[in-house]
Amino acid sequence: MDNKMRISFKKPEPAKFENKIINCSCDSKEARGAGIFVDFAWFTDHTQTIRVSDNPNEPSQIAQVALYGLQAGDEIWLNGLFHADSNNLQSTPDLQVTILKNGTAIYQQLLRLDTDQGDDLVPIPVQTVDIQSTAGPAIYTLAVSANVPNVEVFDEKTLTATVIRRS
Repeated sequence: MDNKMRISFKKPEPAKFENKIINCSCDSKEARGAGIFVDFAWFTDHTQTIRVSDNPNEPSQIAQVALYGLQAGDEIWLNGLFHADSNNLQSTPDLQVTILKNGTAIYQQLLRLDTDQGDDLVPIPVQTVDIQSTAGPAIYTLAVSANVPNVEVFDEKTLTATVIRRS
């Protein structure tokens, strides 16, 4: 007998793009607590290079997604990827990568772009799970700052938010 797990879910409706926030209304009228990939929102861009802020109090926004109709206890899987390049020849940059939820940091990591000085071209993945504390929308923002100038985010930048379990 074949014991492979099979995952199926309904295809989401096409996302609507408004002010750099992707809104996705997916058909999630299934029973609470059932299924995976209940709602899904994504942002992707490869067209613009972003100069990274060297002020940790004003990080550069890389990507943003929004989920609506969340309930307290919903579990949201956040997954992002961007590429950084340091053109700073004087020192090795440290990056502070943050995911904010409705303007409040829920995830942070500090990392060093520690390859040869200049032209680092480093892919930076981020991933966490958030548990919704109250009913209502959640706007997730991926942001980054550096401790030195001349760091850029380029090429593909993505952020996805997937409701993996309804409360």
